[in-house]
Amino acid sequence: MKKDSEKKISQTVLVAVSAAVVLAGLAWAGYRGYRHWQPNRLARQAGVFLEKGDYQNAALTARRALQINDKNIAATRAMAQLAAKSGATEAVIWWQRVVQLDPSPRNCLDWAATALRFGQSGTAEQALSMVKGTAQNNADFHTAAGTAAMGLGKTREAAAHYAEAVKLDPNNETCRYNDAAISLESGDAAKSKAAVATLEKLTKSERFQSYAHRMLMNYLAANNQLEAALEHARLLADSPDRIFRDRIALLDLLHRTHGEDEPALLQKLRVESKEKPEEMGELISWMDGHDMGKEAIALSKELTPSVSGNSHVGMALAQAYFLQKNWEALRHLVKDARWGGQEYLRLTFYARALRELGDDTGFHAQWSAAVSAAVKRPAGIRQLVQTVSAWGWEEETRELLWAVAAGTTEPKYGLALLYRSYLGKKDTAGLLRVVSRLAELEPENESVRNNLAMFSLLLKTNTARAFTIARELYTKAPTNPTLASTYAYALHLQGHTDEALAVLDKLDPKQLEVPAVATYYGILLRAKGRTEEAAKYLELAKSADLFPEEKELVADSAR
Repeated sequence: MKKDSEKKISQTVLVAVSAAVVLAGLAWAGYRGYRHWQPNRLARQAGVFLEKGDYQNAALTARRALQINDKNIAATRAMAQLAAKSGATEAVIWWQRVVQLDPSPRNCLDWAATALRFGQSGTAEQALSMVKGTAQNNADFHTAAGTAAMGLGKTREAAAHYAEAVKLDPNNETCRYNDAAISLESGDAAKSKAAVATLEKLTKSERFQSYAHRMLMNYLAANNQLEAALEHARLLADSPDRIFRDRIALLDLLHRTHGEDEPALLQKLRVESKEKPEEMGELISWMDGHDMGKEAIALSKELTPSVSGNSHVGMALAQAYFLQKNWEALRHLVKDARWGGQEYLRLTFYARALRELGDDTGFHAQWSAAVSAAVKRPAGIRQLVQTVSAWGWEEETRELLWAVAAGTTEPKYGLALLYRSYLGKKDTAGLLRVVSRLAELEPENESVRNNLAMFSLLLKTNTARAFTIARELYTKAPTNPTLASTYAYALHLQGHTDEALAVLDKLDPKQLEVPAVATYYGILLRAKGRTEEAAKYLELAKSADLFPEEKELVADSAR
């Protein structure tokens, strides 16, 4: 009886355990199903809300979907689209997340397009690099690649992409416009003529009419074809798609052609812009550039405080006071103002006014604040660099560029300008500082590493590291004359001049006659007492663009 009882209990427990396992399995399956279908359902709802323009509910619904499953592609895409529609830069990050979940060509192109919209050309280039093979054979890819290249200053590459886009889709107006726009800047007369013809046709396009008139107006005006430019400007100013800047362009062309209707248009714009800060700022800026600073200041007295205190008007007025050298008025204007995203400019004008008024302590405080504000904004960096460079503030420009170089917002932009500056002055120590920072950002860049090694050797700074770098680079490319000369000089400094000469002797004789290489070959030959052989190469060194330390080496060899 006892055994039968124990058997029944065991069977009961087994059934209970089995049932629990089955229920757990059903629960897990149900949970997995829930994580699959519920986020998709919510993502579809978010899409409906987006189409209706109900961004708040779209965001709430998409976020709820991601709380259930943070890897749901549909919900992530909904968040990317939502951010883009609401003009938030976070859209770029959301599209990046979409690509991480599904790196399809379409998603990569959407990521690139969004990055370009927010001026992030480098990110766009990164996105496009993920599009491989035949997926590149379409107009959308080449259009995005061309725009990214333009943003990075790669004009030739951009032109090639735009031309390819037209070949792939010759009836696409966007492709035709981009190709024509960049062809106008090519300097090729035949290409420019063809581009003008394309743009003339696009002036009949419903979508590109205004863009084409604007491009033609600017091109013709830049080439001093003022009457033809004026014709496009008038058509553009009468267009329903016109922007205020188009009317300013018409005003400018009337001024340049001494048009009789210039005074009437100027007066009309003065009246119409009184309650529109952005437009008033543009108008005052135009007046600043046409010796109408006093009139611009007088006009500002007629404005309401809400308009005159706006940053757009404030910046234009600051320039007017600056041109008039009215430092006290400038100080008063900017002291307690708030310019939002252009706060770095307000602080810079404040610093300028204080310096001119003799307040050195105040100047340094405001300038320091301006630098701190600018380095957080890519556009701010470039604008501030242009401003203080135009003022002749060399020391402050370098200070700003080094602040940029040390940060994470466009450090290479700052380093490129610093390199150019130090190279122009043949400042080897400054160049070493630049390439040292570049090497941190691009540790695999062989050109940067070679420069780091050579500048270190010339200045006899951290020579052990320089020797290691030079040897590594030479080992990879022993026929490269630049790398070979750096390594040879490193060996020479270590007392291995025979080995250094052997390195250079392996080069092609023509390579040895390149002035920069000949300089080091001549120095090494002279060091070994091979005076007659050295003379030829030291003579070639005279045509090399040498640094002070290199000139000193050549001079010592000639003694």
